[in-house]
Amino acid sequence: MASHYRFRRYEPEGDWFRVRDFLSATYLTHDPLLNWGIERWNWSRYHPSIFDGDVDANIRAWDGAVGLWETETGDLAGVVHVEDPRPGDAFIERHPEHPDLLEAMLDYAEGTLRDPATGVLRVYAYDHDAALREILARRGYTPDAEHPGYDSEYPIDTIGIPEPRLEDGFRVRSMADGGDRARRCKAGGLGFNHPDPAEWTTPDQYRQVQQAPDYRADLDLYAEGPDGEYVSSCIAWIDAPNRIGFFEPVSTNMHYRRRGFGREVVLEGVRRLAALGATRARVGSGQPFYLAIGFRKIAVGCQWTLAPTG
Repeated sequence: MASHYRFRRYEPEGDWFRVRDFLSATYLTHDPLLNWGIERWNWSRYHPSIFDGDVDANIRAWDGAVGLWETETGDLAGVVHVEDPRPGDAFIERHPEHPDLLEAMLDYAEGTLRDPATGVLRVYAYDHDAALREILARRGYTPDAEHPGYDSEYPIDTIGIPEPRLEDGFRVRSMADGGDRARRCKAGGLGFNHPDPAEWTTPDQYRQVQQAPDYRADLDLYAEGPDGEYVSSCIAWIDAPNRIGFFEPVSTNMHYRRRGFGREVVLEGVRRLAALGATRARVGSGQPFYLAIGFRKIAVGCQWTLAPTG
């Protein structure tokens, strides 16, 4: 590893916030973007899957995967981590002043985060990230260009926000309005195509999701029908220092699609983000649904896979 950096393992007590602040501080210094936004850091650690099964083991696995690099003065210079407790994926967050850390960060990922069953490691890289792509190619990774991922942006300050257009009897509310966790879990389950209630997040698990440090109940939105059914939902997140908002996750009940409910919960999220000072909102998707609302694609990338040797 680079000699003028100090590597150490993650300590959740204080490092979660240090990494969150690092992501916020570096997010807009990379243009185009390279690092995660704060919403994904929150959602990754507090995703419902963390609280399914052996919760303590899941948290230990997530925490134990994170590696940190610090400068001689103790400032964060880079982070490698996973998205969920399952092995085999690595994400690289870096500071623009420390590009020389990439090799050391990949050494760590390859030595620590491979899938133990297959030996495979996947690393996500944006198409515009020439430095990382060159190193990945040299180390034997292959890109999965057939399955690209996108980031899209809604430019609040240039296109504005249209007026609401909800069907009669429906309204958009938030969990701060006394929202019901069981109905919120049902909305998410049916929104992600899980008709079996056994596959839904439980109210207890959702209570844990709501403990994410940057979660705000007034940005946890749902469209409610006249019968009280939650038909679409999303969580918006605000990175106030950067005046930018994010959406994670977004879904619409499979029985209520193509009626504009998803559009309305997202646009209400944009309104609330704008009221908090955001000038743009982003989502990790390039689906036509978002483009029809007014989002535009700003970045594309894909996973690069390192197969086992021998």
